[in-house]
Amino acid sequence: MIKFILISLLILYALVLICAYIYQDKLLFFPQKFPHDFNFNLSSDDKEVFLKTSDGETINGIYITRQENKKVVLYFHGNGTSLNQWKTIANEFIDYGANLLMIDYRGYGKSTGTFSEQGFYNDAEAAYNYLKSNGYSDAEIFIYGRSLGSGVAVEMAARHNVLGLILESPYTSVINVAKKHHPYLWPQFLLKYDFNSLSKASQLKMPVLIFHGVKDEVIPVEQAETLNAAINSKKQILIFKDGDHANLSSYKEYDNALRGFLNQ
Repeated sequence: MIKFILISLLILYALVLICAYIYQDKLLFFPQKFPHDFNFNLSSDDKEVFLKTSDGETINGIYITRQENKKVVLYFHGNGTSLNQWKTIANEFIDYGANLLMIDYRGYGKSTGTFSEQGFYNDAEAAYNYLKSNGYSDAEIFIYGRSLGSGVAVEMAARHNVLGLILESPYTSVINVAKKHHPYLWPQFLLKYDFNSLSKASQLKMPVLIFHGVKDEVIPVEQAETLNAAINSKKQILIFKDGDHANLSSYKEYDNALRGFLNQ
């Protein structure tokens, strides 16, 4: 009887692991989808763009510009955000003297394609190339990554020596986050995604600004601290005692640090 119970439990555990592997995209990504004619209500100064990636996908983006701004932020959002939040995000940067290019990854919004780590990097590279084609030099580009997007941002910053890198609620790797929450699922063996920022941290040459909250229940603050310690370039980390995964931009210290960083 005990043997039968143990075998049944092992079979059940194996089924859980199989389901976790098959449905991991649904556990990691929460995309909003928009019809092709969805209206983002942009002003006349701004425009919606569609960018071709190296592997043939079409990535939707919003490019917010003011003529007096000579710098630009390339923004990579989290796993549950989309271009529909462009206005709230853009206001932070426009007011601080920087234009903004924000994209929806493949599988999000109006962007084509299916999820993959390399695919997300291809999407980011297409956005970076768009900025270069519009006359921006590396010395005029900031890269910003929030949550899931922090891994995409670190990859781009490791490839391109831009003016600065800003990370909000970053992780060391997606696998390390999964190990924290679901160690019994053996994510180091099952996950198709890594987004290993820690392995790239020593390659960063530009100034880095990191924000994180002690009460972040999604990505432990210790991962931001570990990432910060591995960065050899000029860096600053702001830890908010009452900060969680969604409220960091509400702090005055966040505004002050962001403004100062964008105006370096």
